[in-house]
Amino acid sequence: FNSTEKVIVLSTQWLAWVNTIMDNPSKAQVVYNAVPIIAISKQTRNPNIILFLGRLGQGKGVPDLIRVFASLANDFPGARLALGGDGDIEGCRDLAESLKTADKVDFLGWVDGQEKLKWLNTAGVYALPSYNEGFPMGVLEAMSAGLPVLASTVGGIPDAITHEKEGLLVEAGDQQAIRDGLVRLLSDKSLRESYAEHAREKFINNFSPAAIFPQLDKIYTDITRAQANEY
Repeated sequence: FNSTEKVIVLSTQWLAWVNTIMDNPSKAQVVYNAVPIIAISKQTRNPNIILFLGRLGQGKGVPDLIRVFASLANDFPGARLALGGDGDIEGCRDLAESLKTADKVDFLGWVDGQEKLKWLNTAGVYALPSYNEGFPMGVLEAMSAGLPVLASTVGGIPDAITHEKEGLLVEAGDQQAIRDGLVRLLSDKSLRESYAEHAREKFINNFSPAAIFPQLDKIYTDITRAQANEY
Protein backbone atom coordinates (compact mmCIF):
# COMPACT_ATOMS: atom_id res chain seq x y z
CA PHE A 1 0.00 0.00 0.00
CA ASN A 2 2.74 2.46 0.89
CA SER A 3 4.59 1.89 -2.41
CA THR A 4 1.58 2.84 -4.56
CA GLU A 5 0.82 6.23 -6.05
CA LYS A 6 -2.87 5.91 -5.22
CA VAL A 7 -5.19 3.51 -3.40
CA ILE A 8 -8.79 3.39 -4.59
CA VAL A 9 -11.42 2.03 -2.21
CA LEU A 10 -15.14 1.49 -2.71
CA SER A 11 -16.61 3.05 0.41
CA THR A 12 -15.93 5.30 3.37
CA GLN A 13 -15.79 2.17 5.54
CA TRP A 14 -12.85 0.86 3.51
CA LEU A 15 -11.26 4.32 3.53
CA ALA A 16 -11.30 4.39 7.33
CA TRP A 17 -9.61 0.98 7.42
CA VAL A 18 -6.95 1.63 4.80
CA ASN A 19 -6.01 4.91 6.46
CA THR A 20 -4.99 2.96 9.56
CA ILE A 21 -2.31 0.99 7.69
CA MET A 22 -0.82 3.61 5.34
CA ASP A 23 2.00 6.01 6.17
CA ASN A 24 0.38 8.64 3.95
CA PRO A 25 -3.43 8.43 4.19
CA SER A 26 -3.83 11.16 1.57
CA LYS A 27 -3.00 8.54 -1.07
CA ALA A 28 -6.33 6.81 -0.46
CA GLN A 29 -9.51 7.92 -2.20
CA VAL A 30 -13.07 6.65 -2.41
CA VAL A 31 -14.31 5.96 -5.93
CA TYR A 32 -17.66 4.20 -5.95
CA ASN A 33 -18.75 1.42 -8.27
CA ALA A 34 -20.75 2.52 -11.29
CA VAL A 35 -23.52 0.81 -13.25
CA PRO A 36 -25.34 1.97 -16.39
CA ILE A 37 -28.45 4.10 -16.20
CA ILE A 38 -31.48 1.82 -16.55
CA ALA A 39 -34.42 2.93 -18.64
CA ILE A 40 -37.51 2.92 -16.40
CA SER A 41 -40.86 1.50 -17.48
CA LYS A 42 -43.48 2.48 -14.91
CA GLN A 43 -46.16 0.58 -16.83
CA THR A 44 -44.58 -2.75 -15.83
CA ARG A 45 -44.03 -1.85 -12.16
CA ASN A 46 -45.78 -4.12 -9.65
CA PRO A 47 -45.66 -2.59 -6.15
CA ASN A 48 -46.34 -5.98 -4.55
CA ILE A 49 -43.10 -7.63 -5.74
CA ILE A 50 -40.10 -7.62 -3.41
CA LEU A 51 -36.92 -8.32 -5.40
CA PHE A 52 -33.60 -9.71 -4.21
CA LEU A 53 -30.62 -10.23 -6.53
CA GLY A 54 -27.46 -11.93 -5.34
CA ARG A 55 -26.13 -15.18 -3.91
CA LEU A 56 -28.82 -16.98 -1.95
CA GLY A 57 -27.65 -17.83 1.54
CA GLN A 58 -27.20 -16.64 5.10
CA GLY A 59 -24.49 -14.11 4.22
CA LYS A 60 -26.95 -12.11 2.14
CA GLY A 61 -29.72 -12.46 4.72
CA VAL A 62 -31.98 -14.46 2.41
CA PRO A 63 -33.31 -16.82 5.13
CA ASP A 64 -34.22 -13.74 7.18
CA LEU A 65 -35.99 -12.29 4.16
CA ILE A 66 -37.97 -15.49 3.58
CA ARG A 67 -39.01 -15.73 7.23
CA VAL A 68 -40.08 -12.09 7.29
CA PHE A 69 -41.99 -12.46 4.05
CA ALA A 70 -43.80 -15.50 5.40
CA SER A 71 -44.89 -13.46 8.43
CA LEU A 72 -46.44 -10.68 6.35
CA ALA A 73 -47.68 -12.51 3.23
CA ASN A 74 -51.18 -13.04 4.64
CA ASP A 75 -51.54 -9.31 5.31
CA PHE A 76 -50.62 -8.54 1.68
CA PRO A 77 -52.37 -11.19 -0.44
CA GLY A 78 -50.85 -9.94 -3.69
CA ALA A 79 -47.29 -9.79 -2.41
CA ARG A 80 -44.57 -11.96 -3.93
CA LEU A 81 -40.89 -12.43 -3.11
CA ALA A 82 -38.65 -12.80 -6.18
CA LEU A 83 -35.20 -14.26 -5.42
CA GLY A 84 -32.73 -14.00 -8.27
CA GLY A 85 -29.33 -15.62 -7.92
CA ASP A 86 -27.36 -18.81 -7.38
CA GLY A 87 -26.18 -20.31 -4.10
CA ASP A 88 -28.28 -22.36 -1.67
CA ILE A 89 -31.42 -22.37 -3.78
CA GLU A 90 -32.65 -25.72 -2.48
CA GLY A 91 -32.11 -24.75 1.15
CA CYS A 92 -34.04 -21.52 0.66
CA ARG A 93 -36.78 -23.35 -1.22
CA ASP A 94 -37.08 -25.87 1.61
CA LEU A 95 -37.34 -23.02 4.11
CA ALA A 96 -40.12 -21.36 2.11
CA GLU A 97 -41.98 -24.68 1.92
CA SER A 98 -41.62 -25.28 5.67
CA LEU A 99 -43.13 -21.83 6.28
CA LYS A 100 -45.99 -22.62 3.87
CA THR A 101 -45.18 -19.70 1.64
CA ALA A 102 -43.45 -21.42 -1.28
CA ASP A 103 -46.35 -20.60 -3.60
CA LYS A 104 -45.58 -16.89 -3.16
CA VAL A 105 -41.78 -17.09 -3.54
CA ASP A 106 -40.29 -17.13 -7.04
CA PHE A 107 -36.81 -18.62 -7.45
CA LEU A 108 -35.50 -17.00 -10.61
CA GLY A 109 -32.06 -18.57 -10.76
CA TRP A 110 -29.20 -16.41 -11.91
CA VAL A 111 -30.54 -13.51 -13.96
CA ASP A 112 -28.56 -11.06 -16.06
CA GLY A 113 -28.87 -9.01 -19.21
CA GLN A 114 -32.40 -8.28 -20.36
CA GLU A 115 -33.90 -10.69 -17.82
CA LYS A 116 -32.38 -8.71 -14.95
CA LEU A 117 -33.56 -5.43 -16.46
CA LYS A 118 -37.05 -6.89 -16.74
CA TRP A 119 -37.18 -7.75 -13.04
CA LEU A 120 -35.75 -4.38 -12.02
CA ASN A 121 -38.59 -2.79 -13.97
CA THR A 122 -41.19 -5.21 -12.56
CA ALA A 123 -40.45 -5.08 -8.83
CA GLY A 124 -41.82 -2.49 -6.43
CA VAL A 125 -39.18 -2.86 -3.70
CA TYR A 126 -35.56 -4.02 -3.63
CA ALA A 127 -34.36 -5.83 -0.49
CA LEU A 128 -30.80 -6.73 0.55
CA PRO A 129 -30.60 -7.54 4.29
CA SER A 130 -26.97 -8.73 4.08
CA TYR A 131 -24.61 -9.57 6.93
CA ASN A 132 -21.51 -8.71 4.87
CA GLU A 133 -21.03 -6.46 1.85
CA GLY A 134 -18.46 -4.39 0.03
CA PHE A 135 -20.33 -1.94 -2.16
CA PRO A 136 -23.13 -3.99 -3.71
CA MET A 137 -23.85 -3.49 -7.40
CA GLY A 138 -27.42 -4.70 -6.89
CA VAL A 139 -28.27 -1.70 -4.73
CA LEU A 140 -26.87 0.64 -7.39
CA GLU A 141 -28.87 -1.12 -10.10
CA ALA A 142 -32.02 -0.80 -8.00
CA MET A 143 -31.36 2.91 -7.53
CA SER A 144 -30.71 3.30 -11.24
CA ALA A 145 -34.05 1.61 -11.94
CA GLY A 146 -35.85 3.93 -9.53
CA LEU A 147 -36.59 1.34 -6.85
CA PRO A 148 -36.92 2.08 -3.14
CA VAL A 149 -34.38 0.00 -1.23
CA LEU A 150 -34.49 -1.80 2.10
CA ALA A 151 -30.99 -2.89 3.09
CA SER A 152 -28.74 -3.51 6.06
CA THR A 153 -26.18 -1.09 7.46
CA VAL A 154 -23.14 -3.13 6.40
CA GLY A 155 -20.21 -2.32 4.14
CA GLY A 156 -20.71 0.59 1.81
CA ILE A 157 -24.51 0.42 1.76
CA PRO A 158 -24.94 3.52 4.00
CA ASP A 159 -22.84 5.46 1.46
CA ALA A 160 -25.54 4.73 -1.12
CA ILE A 161 -28.72 4.70 0.95
CA THR A 162 -29.56 7.39 3.46
CA HIS A 163 -32.15 6.11 5.90
CA GLU A 164 -35.60 7.57 5.24
CA LYS A 165 -34.46 9.28 2.03
CA GLU A 166 -33.57 6.74 -0.69
CA GLY A 167 -34.87 3.83 1.34
CA LEU A 168 -34.74 2.17 4.73
CA LEU A 169 -31.71 0.81 6.59
CA VAL A 170 -31.87 -1.95 9.18
CA GLU A 171 -29.37 -3.83 11.28
CA ALA A 172 -28.38 -7.19 9.80
CA GLY A 173 -30.41 -9.98 11.34
CA ASP A 174 -33.09 -7.71 12.81
CA GLN A 175 -36.11 -9.51 11.39
CA GLN A 176 -38.60 -7.24 13.13
CA ALA A 177 -37.00 -4.15 11.58
CA ILE A 178 -36.97 -5.84 8.17
CA ARG A 179 -40.65 -6.69 8.57
CA ASP A 180 -41.59 -3.19 9.71
CA GLY A 181 -39.71 -1.68 6.78
CA LEU A 182 -41.27 -3.95 4.18
CA VAL A 183 -44.75 -3.35 5.60
CA ARG A 184 -44.21 0.39 5.27
CA LEU A 185 -42.98 0.11 1.70
CA LEU A 186 -45.70 -2.29 0.59
CA SER A 187 -48.51 -0.24 2.11
CA ASP A 188 -47.43 3.34 1.37
CA LYS A 189 -47.36 4.33 -2.32
CA SER A 190 -46.25 7.90 -1.68
CA LEU A 191 -43.33 6.67 0.45
CA ARG A 192 -42.21 4.26 -2.28
CA GLU A 193 -42.40 6.98 -4.90
CA SER A 194 -40.49 9.46 -2.77
CA TYR A 195 -37.68 6.99 -2.03
CA ALA A 196 -37.59 5.88 -5.66
CA GLU A 197 -37.26 9.46 -6.92
CA HIS A 198 -34.47 10.27 -4.48
CA ALA A 199 -32.70 6.98 -5.23
CA ARG A 200 -32.69 7.64 -8.97
CA GLU A 201 -31.46 11.21 -8.46
CA LYS A 202 -28.66 10.16 -6.09
CA PHE A 203 -27.61 7.40 -8.49
CA ILE A 204 -27.29 9.78 -11.43
CA ASN A 205 -25.30 12.32 -9.39
CA ASN A 206 -23.02 9.86 -7.58
CA PHE A 207 -22.90 6.39 -9.13
CA SER A 208 -23.60 6.69 -12.85
CA PRO A 209 -20.77 6.31 -15.40
CA ALA A 210 -20.96 10.06 -16.04
CA ALA A 211 -20.26 10.69 -12.35
CA ILE A 212 -17.60 8.02 -11.76
CA PHE A 213 -15.53 7.78 -14.95
CA PRO A 214 -14.20 11.38 -14.77
CA GLN A 215 -12.94 10.64 -11.25
CA LEU A 216 -10.95 7.66 -12.50
CA ASP A 217 -9.72 9.63 -15.49
CA LYS A 218 -8.43 12.38 -13.21
CA ILE A 219 -6.60 9.89 -11.00
CA TYR A 220 -4.78 8.31 -13.96
CA THR A 221 -4.07 11.72 -15.53
CA ASP A 222 -2.63 13.14 -12.31
CA ILE A 223 -0.41 10.10 -11.78
CA THR A 224 0.98 10.01 -15.32
CA ARG A 225 1.52 13.79 -15.31
CA ALA A 226 3.42 13.58 -12.01
CA GLN A 227 5.57 10.74 -13.33
CA ALA A 228 6.32 12.67 -16.52
CA ASN A 229 7.42 15.67 -14.49
CA GLU A 230 9.87 13.48 -12.58
CA TYR A 231 11.73 12.88 -15.81
